[in-house]
Amino acid sequence: MMQRLVVYHGVSHMFLALALSLMVAVPYRRLTGYWDNGMRWKKPEDRLKKFDCTSHFEAATGWSRFKVNTEE
Repeated sequence: MMQRLVVYHGVSHMFLALALSLMVAVPYRRLTGYWDNGMRWKKPEDRLKKFDCTSHFEAATGWSRFKVNTEE
Protein backbone atom coordinates (compact mmCIF):
# COMPACT_ATOMS: atom_id res chain seq x y z
CA MET A 1 0.00 0.00 0.00
CA MET A 2 2.84 2.43 0.79
CA GLN A 3 4.36 1.91 -2.63
CA ARG A 4 1.06 2.89 -4.29
CA LEU A 5 0.89 6.06 -2.21
CA VAL A 6 4.47 7.00 -3.15
CA VAL A 7 3.73 6.43 -6.84
CA TYR A 8 0.46 8.39 -6.63
CA HIS A 9 2.24 11.22 -4.80
CA GLY A 10 5.01 11.36 -7.41
CA VAL A 11 2.64 11.26 -10.39
CA SER A 12 0.36 13.93 -8.93
CA HIS A 13 3.32 16.25 -8.31
CA MET A 14 4.63 15.71 -11.85
CA PHE A 15 1.17 16.55 -13.20
CA LEU A 16 1.07 19.70 -11.05
CA ALA A 17 4.51 20.77 -12.29
CA LEU A 18 3.49 20.17 -15.92
CA ALA A 19 0.25 22.13 -15.44
CA LEU A 20 2.08 25.09 -13.88
CA SER A 21 4.66 25.18 -16.66
CA LEU A 22 1.95 25.08 -19.34
CA MET A 23 0.05 27.81 -17.52
CA VAL A 24 3.03 30.08 -18.24
CA ALA A 25 4.16 28.69 -21.61
CA VAL A 26 0.87 28.68 -23.51
CA PRO A 27 0.00 32.38 -23.04
CA TYR A 28 3.62 33.32 -23.79
CA ARG A 29 3.55 31.42 -27.08
CA ARG A 30 0.21 32.97 -28.03
CA LEU A 31 1.31 36.52 -27.21
CA THR A 32 4.61 36.20 -29.07
CA GLY A 33 2.92 34.78 -32.17
CA TYR A 34 4.26 31.22 -32.13
CA TRP A 35 0.69 29.87 -31.86
CA ASP A 36 -2.48 31.24 -33.37
CA ASN A 37 -4.15 33.42 -30.75
CA GLY A 38 -7.55 33.58 -32.44
CA MET A 39 -7.41 37.28 -33.27
CA ARG A 40 -8.51 37.90 -36.84
CA TRP A 41 -8.42 41.06 -38.93
CA LYS A 42 -10.97 42.11 -41.55
CA LYS A 43 -8.68 44.27 -43.71
CA PRO A 44 -5.07 43.50 -44.70
CA GLU A 45 -3.81 46.82 -43.29
CA ASP A 46 -5.12 45.77 -39.86
CA ARG A 47 -2.67 42.86 -39.89
CA LEU A 48 0.18 45.02 -38.58
CA LYS A 49 -2.07 46.41 -35.85
CA LYS A 50 -3.04 42.95 -34.64
CA PHE A 51 -2.68 43.66 -30.93
CA ASP A 52 -4.06 47.21 -31.06
CA CYS A 53 -7.52 46.79 -29.54
CA THR A 54 -8.20 50.40 -28.54
CA SER A 55 -7.55 52.62 -31.57
CA HIS A 56 -10.90 51.87 -33.24
CA PHE A 57 -12.79 52.75 -30.05
CA GLU A 58 -10.60 55.76 -29.37
CA ALA A 59 -11.12 57.13 -32.88
CA ALA A 60 -14.90 56.99 -32.36
CA THR A 61 -14.66 59.26 -29.32
CA GLY A 62 -13.31 62.76 -28.84
CA TRP A 63 -10.25 61.52 -26.96
CA SER A 64 -8.36 60.65 -30.15
CA ARG A 65 -7.20 64.26 -30.59
CA PHE A 66 -5.23 64.05 -27.31
CA LYS A 67 -3.41 60.86 -28.32
CA VAL A 68 0.34 61.02 -28.86
CA ASN A 69 1.13 59.85 -32.38
CA THR A 70 3.69 57.03 -32.07
CA GLU A 71 3.52 55.86 -35.70
CA GLU A 72 5.81 58.57 -37.09
